[in-house]
Amino acid sequence: MPAPLVKRVEEISDHLLATSATLGNSHPVTGLTERKCRTCHITYPIKKFHRKNRTRIQTECVLCATHRHRLWVAAAKARGTYKIRAHSRELDRLYQRKHYNLTRAAGKARRAVAIALKKGRLLLSPVCEKCERPVTLKTLNCHHPSYKHKLLVIVLCKKCHRWLHSVKAFVPPMKGIHN
Repeated sequence: MPAPLVKRVEEISDHLLATSATLGNSHPVTGLTERKCRTCHITYPIKKFHRKNRTRIQTECVLCATHRHRLWVAAAKARGTYKIRAHSRELDRLYQRKHYNLTRAAGKARRAVAIALKKGRLLLSPVCEKCERPVTLKTLNCHHPSYKHKLLVIVLCKKCHRWLHSVKAFVPPMKGIHN
């Protein structure tokens, strides 16, 4: 670390050590009140370390972690690989909206098939349409080529349904479907 940063870190650590003794800051699980940073080798109150989870504490103080992160950001910007947060947030929103609508449509289609099967409005083939193995209601997988047509499904066994989604294979024409 640069000399001015080390001096500032020492000043802050002295101040924090003085205040932590009066506040009684300790880790709720381990009971530790202070810890030595693995980077700057200065002992700080436990509150100056981020938590990994409820019981584990980071080994690097907040100041060193911030400094390391700023160096990483500068290097990433120099390489041109740093993501601008506002742009990535907008992309995340668009992805989430699309994914939510897709899963919502899939859920509606699955429920429509389940209700139609229960009420007897949909009769399905007793064999897989790809490998022609017999399927039962427990081993039955219904593939929806399009969620717009909720009751148009292809009857597949679990193995063939997994294969269909893994290779994005050609979907065979609908057969054995009765509405």
